[in-house]
Amino acid sequence: MDKTVYMQQKTLVNRSNLAVYYKNLDVRVTTEFLLYDFSSLVAAIGGSLGLFLGVSCYQMALEAWQQLILMVSSIFIYLIILYSFLLQGKKASAKFR
Repeated sequence: MDKTVYMQQKTLVNRSNLAVYYKNLDVRVTTEFLLYDFSSLVAAIGGSLGLFLGVSCYQMALEAWQQLILMVSSIFIYLIILYSFLLQGKKASAKFR
Protein backbone atom coordinates (compact mmCIF):
# COMPACT_ATOMS: atom_id res chain seq x y z
CA MET A 1 0.00 0.00 0.00
CA ASP A 2 1.22 3.40 -0.84
CA LYS A 3 1.97 5.76 2.04
CA THR A 4 -0.17 8.62 0.68
CA VAL A 5 -3.18 6.36 0.24
CA TYR A 6 -2.85 5.15 3.82
CA MET A 7 -2.79 8.80 5.13
CA GLN A 8 -5.91 9.63 3.14
CA GLN A 9 -7.74 6.60 4.49
CA LYS A 10 -6.77 7.46 8.06
CA THR A 11 -8.12 10.98 7.83
CA LEU A 12 -11.35 9.76 6.31
CA VAL A 13 -11.89 7.24 9.07
CA ASN A 14 -11.40 9.74 11.96
CA ARG A 15 -14.00 12.28 10.82
CA SER A 16 -17.33 12.72 12.55
CA ASN A 17 -20.46 14.76 11.97
CA LEU A 18 -22.20 16.88 14.57
CA ALA A 19 -25.69 18.19 13.96
CA VAL A 20 -27.01 21.03 16.20
CA TYR A 21 -30.73 21.69 16.34
CA TYR A 22 -32.30 24.62 18.14
CA LYS A 23 -35.51 24.21 20.12
CA ASN A 24 -37.01 27.34 18.55
CA LEU A 25 -35.72 29.88 16.09
CA ASP A 26 -36.71 33.00 18.02
CA VAL A 27 -34.14 35.76 18.17
CA ARG A 28 -33.78 37.92 21.25
CA VAL A 29 -32.57 41.45 20.54
CA THR A 30 -31.14 43.40 23.46
CA THR A 31 -30.35 47.08 23.33
CA GLU A 32 -28.27 49.05 25.81
CA PHE A 33 -28.77 52.69 26.60
CA LEU A 34 -27.39 55.10 29.15
CA LEU A 35 -29.52 55.55 32.22
CA TYR A 36 -27.61 58.69 33.23
CA ASP A 37 -25.67 60.97 31.02
CA PHE A 38 -22.77 62.84 32.60
CA SER A 39 -24.70 65.95 33.64
CA SER A 40 -27.50 63.88 35.20
CA LEU A 41 -24.95 61.81 37.10
CA VAL A 42 -23.23 64.92 38.45
CA ALA A 43 -26.60 66.41 39.42
CA ALA A 44 -27.68 63.24 41.24
CA ILE A 45 -24.40 62.99 43.15
CA GLY A 46 -24.49 66.68 44.00
CA GLY A 47 -28.07 66.44 45.24
CA SER A 48 -27.25 63.50 47.49
CA LEU A 49 -24.15 65.23 48.86
CA GLY A 50 -26.15 68.39 49.49
CA LEU A 51 -28.79 66.45 51.36
CA PHE A 52 -26.28 64.65 53.57
CA LEU A 53 -24.23 67.79 54.21
CA GLY A 54 -27.41 69.68 55.10
CA VAL A 55 -28.41 67.01 57.60
CA SER A 56 -24.89 66.98 58.99
CA CYS A 57 -24.83 70.79 59.41
CA TYR A 58 -28.25 70.68 61.04
CA GLN A 59 -27.03 68.02 63.47
CA MET A 60 -23.93 70.09 64.30
CA ALA A 61 -26.05 73.20 64.91
CA LEU A 62 -28.40 71.20 67.13
CA GLU A 63 -25.47 69.84 69.15
CA ALA A 64 -24.00 73.34 69.51
CA TRP A 65 -27.38 74.66 70.66
CA GLN A 66 -27.70 71.88 73.24
CA GLN A 67 -24.18 72.57 74.53
CA LEU A 68 -24.95 76.27 74.80
CA ILE A 69 -28.15 75.60 76.75
CA LEU A 70 -26.29 73.19 79.03
CA MET A 71 -23.52 75.72 79.64
CA VAL A 72 -25.91 78.59 80.36
CA SER A 73 -28.02 76.45 82.70
CA SER A 74 -24.94 75.24 84.61
CA ILE A 75 -23.70 78.84 84.97
CA PHE A 76 -27.17 79.89 86.14
CA ILE A 77 -27.27 77.07 88.72
CA TYR A 78 -23.77 77.98 89.88
CA LEU A 79 -24.81 81.63 90.35
CA ILE A 80 -27.93 80.61 92.29
CA ILE A 81 -25.86 78.41 94.62
CA LEU A 82 -23.27 81.17 95.05
CA TYR A 83 -25.97 83.75 95.77
CA SER A 84 -27.61 81.45 98.34
CA PHE A 85 -24.25 80.99 100.13
CA LEU A 86 -23.69 84.74 100.10
CA LEU A 87 -27.15 85.34 101.55
CA GLN A 88 -26.54 82.78 104.27
CA GLY A 89 -23.22 84.43 105.04
CA LYS A 90 -24.87 87.88 105.33
CA LYS A 91 -27.59 86.48 107.57
CA ALA A 92 -24.99 84.76 109.77
CA SER A 93 -22.87 87.90 110.05
CA ALA A 94 -25.95 90.01 110.87
CA LYS A 95 -26.74 87.68 113.79
CA PHE A 96 -23.25 88.06 115.25
CA ARG A 97 -23.29 91.89 115.27
